[in-house]
Amino acid sequence: MKKYISLFVFLLLIMGCSNNDNYKVSDFFVAGNFEYRGGFEGAGFKTSSKYVNKNGHRFIVEDITDTATNVQKVYLITKDSVDLVFVGEDRVANLNALDFNSRETILKLPFKIGNRWISRGNRYEIIDFIDAESGPEVTVEKTYSNGNVERIIYQKGFGKISRVLILGS
Repeated sequence: MKKYISLFVFLLLIMGCSNNDNYKVSDFFVAGNFEYRGGFEGAGFKTSSKYVNKNGHRFIVEDITDTATNVQKVYLITKDSVDLVFVGEDRVANLNALDFNSRETILKLPFKIGNRWISRGNRYEIIDFIDAESGPEVTVEKTYSNGNVERIIYQKGFGKISRVLILGS
């Protein structure tokens, strides 16, 4: 009997330690309507996004509005990553003509601290993964080629909840 209890406790420990392996990137990158503080001259910005299925692919089409601009971004959602495939100011993306060869991977499994990748000349690293009171959060640090750093926090079920830009020297 002690052998079975020990085995049961061991299996529970293994499952508890590997819980962030069970997430999908789509858990942390969701469509919806959001408002953010900051942005151009601190005026904030709004995003409105929706899921679109086209040609066997799943996309999130996001429209971003601040005091100065309107921008549209299109993200390709796969099992293991979220890839930015289109950015245009005041444009409507043609989902039939997207160039998947020039995509930028902005979020990628596994959600393990220290997971790194390079995409479109930018370096990415997962610097934190916590089980916050409001739900699991993953923090991604993006380092641009000019030295600027952007930290984005994604929360399960809510998507992007924070974005901070740190200017390089």
